[in-house]
Amino acid sequence: MDKYQKILLESNNVDAFWQTGQAKTEITFPVPEHHTRYTTMKQYALTVSNVIPTDGTIIIDDNIAGEFPENDVLRLTANEAKLKEVSSVGQIIQSNTFKGTITAIGGGIVLNVALYIAEKLNKNIILVPTTIIAMSDSSIGGKVRVNKIVDDVFHKHFYKSFYEPNKIVLCPGFLETLSNEQITEGLAEIAKHATYQSEQLRNYLLSDEFQPFNNKESLLKAILWTADLKRVCIEIDPDESKDGSNIILRAAHDLSDKIEENSHFTISHGKAVYMAMKEELQITEKSQLLEKIYKKFRVQELLLK
Repeated sequence: MDKYQKILLESNNVDAFWQTGQAKTEITFPVPEHHTRYTTMKQYALTVSNVIPTDGTIIIDDNIAGEFPENDVLRLTANEAKLKEVSSVGQIIQSNTFKGTITAIGGGIVLNVALYIAEKLNKNIILVPTTIIAMSDSSIGGKVRVNKIVDDVFHKHFYKSFYEPNKIVLCPGFLETLSNEQITEGLAEIAKHATYQSEQLRNYLLSDEFQPFNNKESLLKAILWTADLKRVCIEIDPDESKDGSNIILRAAHDLSDKIEENSHFTISHGKAVYMAMKEELQITEKSQLLEKIYKKFRVQELLLK
């Protein structure tokens, strides 16, 4: 049995749990033995909580409202081209002092930048994802990814490393702050796992129970279900082998990376993944199922903007 089949087999157990109607408020992820942080921590947890840690240094998306300590707060503007660029992040490190544990609050761009900073400074870090993609995907796995722009040539994820967070705090209240367009865009990675890993998740997404724009509890369930499926990928095949978790975790992403690069990062990651999945699956038996998901998620409206 190859690694992909092992992942699908174990995914059945995840699906069976989430179909019972029960909920998890904590999911534990392993730190692979060959990753840097394995020497100090063997696992970390995603915990559902409305309490955000505020000790140490806070790195936060400047669009996020709320009261935070005035000292040791670094507000960043999330921008794939300007912020998540290797020289830009280097300047941030040189220009600021980071005390204690870093708490990063934001979407995938801000979390990636914060992980890069924590890795370079060997800091503990807590991630508080505020978008659907960050909650279900980019906060998990410890991937540190930073771009590089040279002579108007855009390199998506030029810098690649791993630096797992000490923990992930998922605050459901952030789901209430998202617009319908942000929800649609954020569902891209969930749709990916439903398409390439879990038929039962796909059935849930297409069911009457799942109403992402009106029922945030159903949206939270889809996020946690996806995170649980990603846990299986990391546990069985953390190296993303071509015959294993790469089939799922990198599904359509080689093309989506090119779409983002060619747009000079003006096309967001969520939009690019939608575009790439449609292209990758257009002549397969999954294309009609994907169309049903896209119709329910209002993806066409998103892509036209």
